[in-house]
Amino acid sequence: YTQFWLVRAMLELLSPVDRQSDGINFMFEVRNSDGISPRIPTEALPPDAAREIALSLSRAFEISYDELCRQLAFRSAGDMASFDVVRLAYSTLTYYSVGVQLVGTAGIKSDGFGDAAVEGTAVRAPNTRLIRAALAAVFGEMQPTGLWESGQPIFLGGRKTVLNNEPADAANAAASVAAADPGDSFVFAPDMLGSMLKILPPHYFRPHLEALDRQLAWMESHRIVDVIPEEKCDELTGQCFGRPLVGWRSSHLAADGAPLGWCTAQVFRCVESMSATSVALLNQDILAEMESASMQPADKSSKADPSSWNRLLDTDVFQVGGPTLKDILYERMIAPIEAEQLAAAKDALVRFDADKVKRQGSSGRSYSAVLFGPPGTAKTTICEAVAKKLGWSFLVVDTSAFLADGLSNVASRLTYVFDRLCRLERTVILFDEIEEFCLDRETPGLGMESRMLTTSMLTKINDLRRTKRSLFFVATNRLRAFDSAVTRPGRFDLQLFVGTPNLAARVHRFEQRLDAASAFGGDKTQVLEAFQAFLEAQWAAPAGEEGGMSKGGGAMYLNYMESEQFAANAIGLVEKGVELSDSVLVPLLRAQTQVMVVRGAVRDEYDASMGLSRI
Repeated sequence: YTQFWLVRAMLELLSPVDRQSDGINFMFEVRNSDGISPRIPTEALPPDAAREIALSLSRAFEISYDELCRQLAFRSAGDMASFDVVRLAYSTLTYYSVGVQLVGTAGIKSDGFGDAAVEGTAVRAPNTRLIRAALAAVFGEMQPTGLWESGQPIFLGGRKTVLNNEPADAANAAASVAAADPGDSFVFAPDMLGSMLKILPPHYFRPHLEALDRQLAWMESHRIVDVIPEEKCDELTGQCFGRPLVGWRSSHLAADGAPLGWCTAQVFRCVESMSATSVALLNQDILAEMESASMQPADKSSKADPSSWNRLLDTDVFQVGGPTLKDILYERMIAPIEAEQLAAAKDALVRFDADKVKRQGSSGRSYSAVLFGPPGTAKTTICEAVAKKLGWSFLVVDTSAFLADGLSNVASRLTYVFDRLCRLERTVILFDEIEEFCLDRETPGLGMESRMLTTSMLTKINDLRRTKRSLFFVATNRLRAFDSAVTRPGRFDLQLFVGTPNLAARVHRFEQRLDAASAFGGDKTQVLEAFQAFLEAQWAAPAGEEGGMSKGGGAMYLNYMESEQFAANAIGLVEKGVELSDSVLVPLLRAQTQVMVVRGAVRDEYDASMGLSRI
């Protein structure tokens, strides 16, 4: 128990970074001159603290692994006199905590020159099967009451012994424990279960939900109400009243006492962790039922991955000026959630910018958006990038989800699907091309069933919006096909045109390709300037010998894949030593625009749609 909490404290101070491919290089993020996170003042640390803490963590990993295996062996052999369920639980938690954060690093260095690590000392990733076996043993030892055997006490001597500085030999310790109430010497069951739920991913607890229910039943049935007498009594009746004090006390203490603060805090911590685990498992079940294969379900151990968002090419939402698509989505959706997550992670050691949290959360927060635009403009990719940046799950809901029970049962299926979507948390939901369920009810010849379906869909979307548990998007190529109630202000928080990549994004992407071109050895700046100047000149106007190319021209109308192909062809010329000029780039652009998606009537719709965005 003590080792676990010491390890948790040390892990707060160090974080592994920059591991070498050989898996044994030992490095920690140096956030100040001593290699320690600035979560505590440098002057409060002993010399060489970073190295000593890292070595201690590596050793704790080995000790906890050995103890975990030892306890499993005792239980397997039937040696229950030696088996200790509390030691097994906390050894498992220490083993997992160190393993997931320091995997691949090594904590033992040679005594020779340099900082080389000894081969074979790298911290291994936690063994999943071993952890599952340990949890099966822990919950297998749970009593019908929802508690466990006391196990070894945290400290052998009673508090009286420690305070009086008496010798801590075995006889004196036993006498002290017998003389005093020793209940706080043992681990409180909600304390242990709360730590397990807080540290381990939710999926480890799926086989043990019945055991969690037993622990919850114990907590519900052992709530204590104590009355604190008021100083004043009723003058007429002489009756005195008091204020009720509700809480818990350890099962190792005498049952006739008052509730204790530390016991009550552990119960609340356990219940909060139990709730979070249950929600995560429910999320996983719903996502599995909806056949979401786009992303792994997020849980409390999921980490944000900004790489997809950073690679995403930006696009202009308005015809003239204004913020870009990524600017709007970040400010209105991502930043407020990141600020909340930062505030939620605050503890006694973490320093955070409270003004930044307040500033990011003060602007209008958005939970829903309609993304509209021509095909091939990466609307699905945008939604997935938002999910990955937040570390959330990603779910795509299309027409097939509502037709799974047949045409005659669409209405009931609609209710069934949205009931589950409203239960999701930390999920980005994409409704992809669901125009048939939101048709304009004023359309001549539209049947009564379609009108009622549109009305029902609008109601369900409102219900989902009110939960404020997830973000959801509706992606469409035909915004004008939607009922006017869908696009009116207030139905969705944002209505954003998703066009082709803007000029700045294309130049930046071309620069990335140029940096990766191994055969190029010329003047990078000159090539970039030539490419950018050509795009600016040909951005909206056709590119022909007399400026009269057919309506398929215009570099701005190339979608992501077409733009990538044009840039790749230009890089190919550069690698061959060809200078970029109109004479070589115009034929490339002309060839690409002959097969572009946004041309003719689609371009007319594109131009008209740019004026329909709303933030």
